[in-house]
Amino acid sequence: MSAINPSRTSTMPRNARAGVTTVAFAITSSGDMRGLRRPLVLKARPRENQFGEARAPARRALSLARTGDAGGRMAQNLDGFERYAVYFAPREGATLADLGARWLGRDESGAPVAPLDAPGLPAPRAALVRDAARYGFHATLKAPFRLAEGVVGADLDHAVAALARARRSPSSLRLGVASLGGFVALSPSASAPEVEALAAACVIELDGLRAPLTAGEAARRGGAGLDAVEAANLVRWGYPYVLSRFRFHMTLTTRLSPTEAAQAVEALSAAFAPALDAPVAVEDLCLFGDPGGGAPLRLLRRHPLA
Repeated sequence: MSAINPSRTSTMPRNARAGVTTVAFAITSSGDMRGLRRPLVLKARPRENQFGEARAPARRALSLARTGDAGGRMAQNLDGFERYAVYFAPREGATLADLGARWLGRDESGAPVAPLDAPGLPAPRAALVRDAARYGFHATLKAPFRLAEGVVGADLDHAVAALARARRSPSSLRLGVASLGGFVALSPSASAPEVEALAAACVIELDGLRAPLTAGEAARRGGAGLDAVEAANLVRWGYPYVLSRFRFHMTLTTRLSPTEAAQAVEALSAAFAPALDAPVAVEDLCLFGDPGGGAPLRLLRRHPLA
């Protein structure tokens, strides 16, 4: 899906110093029948960021006991996916989760659901959600990536779990429907620094588990539309719209013309009104898996924030 280019509201001098976390990890295994292993230890070392991005908060080293969920069990097989992503997705049963699933026509597991009726759309719903439906109803915290050599799904899962335990749930957000570069999305009307800090932590602290972009991946995520900071983010973090270029959003449509976007904003503001009357709580880090081949991404694990 084409990435939304968030509004560029923050820049820093190119010689600004900022904290970048380099993650090193080593895995030793003496697994028993339950999959218990020795701890996986991530050590963070701050260094200069030559890309002029905002300083990332210093983080303590994380010691991750690789024991799965309660009782040492994994909820499901975490391997065999082409890519993984860390998203915010509202919890099942929430009004926002229900409306989002019905709008996209499928839930977080990929199962089809009855579509949402939204009169006044500029095109058939199925055409508007063609790309968004593949990725699911979410806000990106760390964009889809392949695992580094030697890393397995359980390693990433335990790193996400440890990160969730170390971070407090941000203040609730007030969302509205808006057009962001032609994509209609749910987005906060004001800046959300706590959510922005959470997204930065996901980008930086999990980056040691990410494989470098291939030339094809870099070409798809790059392009002439990137500014210098975004291009540098793509090289360093594998995605342009991170750190000072991050903006929380939940994509609802493909890219539309200005006239089409205005119609869609009006129609979807009415359709999503029951979920937007109250603040939205960001309660979890959600690990999603991409099976590849154009199949829908689906929720693998949900890790509550502290």
